Amino acid sequence: MPGYCLKLAYDGYAYAGWQAQRDRSSIQGTLLDALKRIDTSIAQVFGASRTDAGVHAQGQVAAFQSKHQLEAHTWIGAINRYLPQDIRVTEVWPCADHYNPRFDTHSKRYRYLIDTAPTACPYLHRYAWFLGAQRRQQRQPHHQGASPELDLDAMQNAARYLEGTHDFAAFQAGDDYRQNSVRTLLSVKLEQSQLMNLRTLLQIDVEGTAFLKHMVRILVGTLIEVGRHQRSAESIETLLHPNARREEAGITAPAHGLHLLNITLKNNR
Repeated sequence: MPGYCLKLAYDGYAYAGWQAQRDRSSIQGTLLDALKRIDTSIAQVFGASRTDAGVHAQGQVAAFQSKHQLEAHTWIGAINRYLPQDIRVTEVWPCADHYNPRFDTHSKRYRYLIDTAPTACPYLHRYAWFLGAQRRQQRQPHHQGASPELDLDAMQNAARYLEGTHDFAAFQAGDDYRQNSVRTLLSVKLEQSQLMNLRTLLQIDVEGTAFLKHMVRILVGTLIEVGRHQRSAESIETLLHPNARREEAGITAPAHGLHLLNITLKNNR
């Protein structure tokens, strides 16, 4: 049967992540249900990235096979008709049969949004990490010399240590049992952006060839500790070796601030 690739965007707030689960709503399961309403012969849909529960996406890539041969705009309209409003297909293009984008990924780019304002923004609570709320919830004293404000220069200096090929064992979730923790980060960039001229957000963009479970969120949590002067920028270098332990790195940033921006494929797109 013909193969098709699609790009989709979603608000991950109400879902248990990409991966289909028996008793919880997932992006993969919801998308497959919509595809089956168009063609009951569609048995599976393969995703390029297994985003966690609560993580959002603008550029997730998935693939499926169907007995129908439809134009791209027809597929987009038909699939979106059966999807909920918080999931949308934005592109469709033909691909090889039995194609799985997970094994054809050249790089992935994530963006983490941080709200550094003194008070929380009501319409951002599902999409950006509000640091003020986090400090109140933890109720932990800062380390000596720690600052309530973020030192962006120190964070950018720390980010430079993360770029390149390193062993990211210290940035790997405890329940991620993959033994090879060597990964390559192409870039780690910090930038402040304006949201509708109302609020300044800190965005941390991370692009790499592959990631460990929770890796981006742990990177962000560690950079925040650098920004608060809870650890030095130079300390990042000591975390990038196979003997480093998870507890030596920073906290895991909340899932809702993470956005999968784009996936670059090797051959198909």
